[in-house]
Amino acid sequence: MFSMPILSFLIFLPIVAILIILTIRGEQELIAKSVKYITILTSVIHLVLCLYILFSFIKIDGDYQFVEKIALIPSIDFNYYLGVDGISLLFLVFSSLLFLMIFLFIEIPQNNAKLYAISFLAILSFSVGTFASLDLILFYLFYEASMIPVFFLMGVFGSGNKLYSTFKFMMYTVAGSMLMIIAIIAMVAITKSSSMQFFDTFAFDYKVQVYLFTAIFIALAIKSGIFPFHSWLPDTYETSPLSLNIILSGVLMKYGVYGMIRILIPMFPLAMFDASTYIYILSIITLFYAGFIAFTESNIKKLFAYFSLSHLALIVAAIFSLNTQGIEGAIFQAISHSTYTAGIFLVIVYLKARLDSNNKEYFMGLATPMPILSIFIVLIGLANIGLPLTNGFVGEFLSLLGIFQHNRFFAILFCFTILISAVVIIRFNRYVVFGNVNEYTKSFKDINFYEITGLSIIVLVIIIMGVYPDIFLDIMHSSVSKLMESFKNGIIIQNDI
Repeated sequence: MFSMPILSFLIFLPIVAILIILTIRGEQELIAKSVKYITILTSVIHLVLCLYILFSFIKIDGDYQFVEKIALIPSIDFNYYLGVDGISLLFLVFSSLLFLMIFLFIEIPQNNAKLYAISFLAILSFSVGTFASLDLILFYLFYEASMIPVFFLMGVFGSGNKLYSTFKFMMYTVAGSMLMIIAIIAMVAITKSSSMQFFDTFAFDYKVQVYLFTAIFIALAIKSGIFPFHSWLPDTYETSPLSLNIILSGVLMKYGVYGMIRILIPMFPLAMFDASTYIYILSIITLFYAGFIAFTESNIKKLFAYFSLSHLALIVAAIFSLNTQGIEGAIFQAISHSTYTAGIFLVIVYLKARLDSNNKEYFMGLATPMPILSIFIVLIGLANIGLPLTNGFVGEFLSLLGIFQHNRFFAILFCFTILISAVVIIRFNRYVVFGNVNEYTKSFKDINFYEITGLSIIVLVIIIMGVYPDIFLDIMHSSVSKLMESFKNGIIIQNDI
């Protein structure tokens, strides 16, 4: 087994790259090129190390592996405590892949290239800490630190009414942060520990569970964009740079999903069980609401912002199915969503390189001038609507199966609401791909080899996950089974009390 503290290395590698970038001097063009080389090299090494962990991971062991622990404040059992299981490992690997994609296939702006790269590298570092933390306080520190570089990326590199959306984003973030830290302080005060593994076996009183669950759920629901905590997201997507949109949908919004799995299920089992019906209702509302707005939206970035909301709603509902199939479906759908959403925004990057507009009416009939790009748009769209042999199908099927086992009535409702998402994508393809060529698109040139490579990687991952889902399901299965065992034990202990 690898003797180096590899998880710490993954956290501090981007920090080292940041320090190197700060030393670069010269003209803007030279700085931008140097920064791009450093970010690509850093992200390649980062992904290679993540893949090493993936291939070294013992699948049949549901316990945490690659564990690191250093005592910080013994009186409250606060430790620098890291480790990964089959759940966190998948989030870690796919997050690393997305950062490599944006550094490779999206140009770094020459103005403020250092700030741009430093911000993304900081998010990469903090995302590793978030997914690998086994201490609740440490989790919170990494979780919240990620929002600082997002603030700079939105405020400096955004467009349109970016000051308003940045302020709105930060207000929602701060509100969620306050609720979460209050709950964590209460948990530590009660137990004199901040270890997640300790909380997984500690039986809080039912009323205490309800209060703590409510506070932390709202914080995580804000991050996931669940109705009615979602209104920050469309404005943020519209004004943020496209590279940040990829990280928002693929990494940062998954903080909420991961937190629900890692914190809510094992620590507040009774409150989780009792809240499931209410969360189903919120998810159904989110699906309908987001789907209908996406159907009428002409701004491409906002259209897919609402479309992301509908996918996140199904993922959250699957988590609250509280069975193995549903949880595995939620995890699989979360990483699938990260993949094909990255493909969507990469397509928008290439379209905006030809015409700087977000209005889909300007991008009509792409099949004629851009047949290769059109093929990718259709393939990625099919993954979005869950076509068999794509990763979207596997995630949706398992999620709906889990919900069906928990509540058949809501499972049927979710099946109908998912049809709305399919209609949105089909309608989008009808106009953007197969519509009549207009005065703007007739002069477009098809994507080049460099752009084809980026989209090909996305489509390859989509197909591999769709054809061989067991590669990923086997990694998470033991950890999910152990998680559900912890949940059931929590229910039994409380009933005995």
